[in-house]
Amino acid sequence: MSLYSIELLDLLEGLAERNMEVLKGYLKASENAKMPQLKSFFKRKHEERHQFINNFINIVPFTHVIDTDCNGFITESTQNTWMENELWFTSDHDKSLLRDAIKVDKAAFVEYNELLDNNLLPSVDFANLIITQRTQIAKDIMEMKQLEEHL
Repeated sequence: MSLYSIELLDLLEGLAERNMEVLKGYLKASENAKMPQLKSFFKRKHEERHQFINNFINIVPFTHVIDTDCNGFITESTQNTWMENELWFTSDHDKSLLRDAIKVDKAAFVEYNELLDNNLLPSVDFANLIITQRTQIAKDIMEMKQLEEHL
């Protein structure tokens, strides 16, 4: 018998799926950024998000397999990353990567606030994980805005 309702599991699985897509996006950005400082930043973001997902999985047991080596959920492995299409249609490549990353992180920040505000999280440990991730995302948004100013 599960400790989580079907609705809560669906919500958490959706959150995990979105984070897996962001993880893949940061990997793609680290590979495609032109500026070395930006490559390094996106690589760090990828590593941080990977750790967040691993911690997420350790707290919330899922009934299906999650591949944390950046391939996403097995059933979602062919889905495009959040920035994949944008890369090929812009001449201001690095700035576009940053803008997309800011947009994605702002959406995650709002989603985490909603989860915390509505007491939708299954445990104190999970709430603390979300709070820590939200704090990191807020710092990263500020850092990305500073990086964007130097492009």
